Amino acid sequence: MFNELTLRSYERFAIADRIILTRREALAQQVPVDENAITVVMSHNYFDDLEALKHLLSFSACYIGVMGGRSRTERLLQQYCSLTQTG
Repeated sequence: MFNELTLRSYERFAIADRIILTRREALAQQVPVDENAITVVMSHNYFDDLEALKHLLSFSACYIGVMGGRSRTERLLQQYCSLTQTG
């Protein structure tokens, strides 16, 4: 069942095959990723975006985009790299 936010998202991204609105704790269960997936992270929460990137970068998605400023995205990627190198 679609809620108003989902319907507005489909209006904004009309060519998308699928739009998934989820919380970071349900991400792994609700967001399947394969080599044909084109994904975009669009949250206003830094830690939600970091969790989404950790999930998405563990797959071979065709494309992973991050909405937001360049410096914020670079910081997310740097933090992701430091997390993967240390543990």
